[in-house]
Amino acid sequence: MTKSTLLIELGTEELPPESLLSLMQAWQRLWQEALGKNQLGFGDCKAFASPRRLAIVVTECDNAQPAQHIERFGPFVKAAYDDKGEPTKAALGFAKSCGIELSQAETKSTDKGDKLYYQKTAPGESLAALVSPMLASIVKALPVKKAMRWQSYDFSFVRPVHWIVAMSDTDVLPVKLFDLSASNQTYGHRYHAPEAITLTHANQYEESLTTTGYVLPDFMQRRELIRNQIDKLCSSMNARAVIDEALLDKVTAMVEWPTALMAGFDEKYLEVPACALIAAIKDHQSCFHCLDKNDRLLPKFITVSNIESKSPQAVIAGNERVMHARLADAAFFFNTDKKVSLDKWGEQLGNVVFEKTLGSLGEKVSRITQLAEHLASTLGADAKACTETARYCKADLMSDMVGEFPELQGEMGREYARAAGMDNAVADAIAEHYQPANASDNIAPSLIGRIVGLADRLDTLVGIFAIGKAPTGDKDPYALRRACIGVLRTVIEGQLTLELPALLPVAAKALAGKATVSEDTLTTLRQFIETRFNHLMQESGYALPTIKSILSVGISDYYDASLRLTALHQFLDNPALENLSAANKRVNNILSKNPITATCDKDLLAEDVEKTLFNAIETLAPDVEKAANSKQYDHALAKLATLREPIDSFFESVMVMADDESLRNNRLALLTKLQKLFIKVADISCLS
Repeated sequence: MTKSTLLIELGTEELPPESLLSLMQAWQRLWQEALGKNQLGFGDCKAFASPRRLAIVVTECDNAQPAQHIERFGPFVKAAYDDKGEPTKAALGFAKSCGIELSQAETKSTDKGDKLYYQKTAPGESLAALVSPMLASIVKALPVKKAMRWQSYDFSFVRPVHWIVAMSDTDVLPVKLFDLSASNQTYGHRYHAPEAITLTHANQYEESLTTTGYVLPDFMQRRELIRNQIDKLCSSMNARAVIDEALLDKVTAMVEWPTALMAGFDEKYLEVPACALIAAIKDHQSCFHCLDKNDRLLPKFITVSNIESKSPQAVIAGNERVMHARLADAAFFFNTDKKVSLDKWGEQLGNVVFEKTLGSLGEKVSRITQLAEHLASTLGADAKACTETARYCKADLMSDMVGEFPELQGEMGREYARAAGMDNAVADAIAEHYQPANASDNIAPSLIGRIVGLADRLDTLVGIFAIGKAPTGDKDPYALRRACIGVLRTVIEGQLTLELPALLPVAAKALAGKATVSEDTLTTLRQFIETRFNHLMQESGYALPTIKSILSVGISDYYDASLRLTALHQFLDNPALENLSAANKRVNNILSKNPITATCDKDLLAEDVEKTLFNAIETLAPDVEKAANSKQYDHALAKLATLREPIDSFFESVMVMADDESLRNNRLALLTKLQKLFIKVADISCLS
């Protein structure tokens, strides 16, 4: 079968930089799937993406599908002809659908009877015929958040499309989409190479764009070039640029011919908190900030231009003018905000709606403060510091700075609290209570920050569940799944001994007058938390049966549950596990049908093996209990593993359900004693 290089390019207006990388990855995946689905073999499938294009180059692509063996079954023979032997509509319809005369159909036996049958071998479709429908389906399947329409067309795409390239080696393929016919002409850089570039072969694509078009179409190559340019600039300035990977992806998606330039700003702006300056540089201007050897912010930034200017100083000066305006705004907001007290902002929170049923942000802060006080008492923390942090934790939301830079919530609260002379621990906790903000973020470093963060999230969880707005399917407008994961991570990673289910009624009580929290709602929320714990632990690498074995014993202290889980995970390699798990399952089955509350009487034990098991349990119980009470679950499991032989011998030699009632009940009591010892760690019967 002949092969060729396939090239497809969509030339567009500037694509959204925040999603270009994911768009390119989906584009590549969809092409690979489409080629496979259409039985077209290929070698390499490489995707390209820049602000003005999405392209794919497929090497050694089959020029046609393999021969297609078509096999069709029609109606049963008895339904294909009437009593007079004339063909029925069903038979004629089958023949028509196959493109044959009815006489050309065969008869084939099946398990249910004879049927009309037709088979043929047809040549596969050509690549030229398949590309257009493949491209159309791929374009529809791309993850576009908000599609655009242009002119009076009835179709849409992420951005208007201006040209299409479709080639197989030297041939232009008959592709038409977006009211455009494909050609072999692409376009380079908007300013450096605006004229059409004619490709004579599909494999010339990348080289032609790079050498003639002033475009680096390879996203990752462009990304690394930017990184290297930044590093080179910094090494010459004795500085270190902070290269945020998400920002690097965004900048890479904004340029086709990157040129990194070092620029600066007036040192007077360093009087503004560094977090505000960094937000302006990074988030608003898409530039990289620089630090000195002591990690202090320098009055320097790196911008990445999309042109190779003959007058780079003019480009730098232009960027500096824009940055000056942005930093001047930040300085103005900071100086204006310092004139207002945190208490004043706290009062203003009463005018901001948190949720129409649950009231204002001011009311939410009041509830957070109550919960924080309760948690401080439970965990032995500084109650005054916790309640003070809770009182001011949302105050900076009313500041001009956070109004302009929302991503600085908490960070500016810390700065304004310090400026007001508050204790540093309280100021830091105001910022920390938002942590973890996402899956990759750390939990709050301080206990005060953890407590206020827990109070905030628990109030949200209980309140939103109470008003019937729990997450459904993939909809979670209040980000309750993330809030719950934040609670669990704070408890587990912060090593906090807390009974989370017991905290829910406390949060519910704080909602009095706003929402009634039923027992059913609390039960649903407990299940929600357990499900999130389950998912979190699976993502951490623990198997579902292992997690189930921990939760089955009724653990609601999730830090304790995580310790048990770690110990049990390590115990999975113990050779005694299989026998112990099977034995525990047998014990659970027997006791579920024959529950008993009596204690085991040693004097009633008749067989040597049951006496041996009783003595082994008696000997081990203090050590297992001591290990479990000190959360040394690995030691507890190691002790329990020594019960393998006496348990095996017991079940091999003893009839638990003896005819003698007293003997039977005593043996059931012995098994109950054994079961209680094991569930001090986990229900390992789940592992069988």
